[in-house]
Amino acid sequence: RIHIANTARKSTPVLHGYKGNPKFDYIKKKAFENALVFNEAANDPKYKALLDKLWEMTNHACISPDKELVRRFSHMGPLYNQIAIERALKMQLFANTKGIYLTHSDEELLEILAETSRHVHF
Repeated sequence: RIHIANTARKSTPVLHGYKGNPKFDYIKKKAFENALVFNEAANDPKYKALLDKLWEMTNHACISPDKELVRRFSHMGPLYNQIAIERALKMQLFANTKGIYLTHSDEELLEILAETSRHVHF
């Protein structure tokens, strides 16, 4: 018999041993800092403009302008997932009261960052 999960706990070491592991956190941080796409994007004004636009639209704390650019880039995966969910539900993407909308080119840039984030994370 193999024990897979203890539902009384949020995560288990069998499947989530990396959570709360300082060595993993350090390696992950370095991987994001050294990701070529993120470093190139940090020097490209259109990516910073996208982050600022997403911040204005969503106000998600993970992409706050107070955070380092690479850290902000690393959170594009969940935002890109949110687009897929909103599309499936036929909702306006990141609906906001400011009248700000994503363009097709915004979505393309976001997809590049999201795919890189997923690749580096996993």
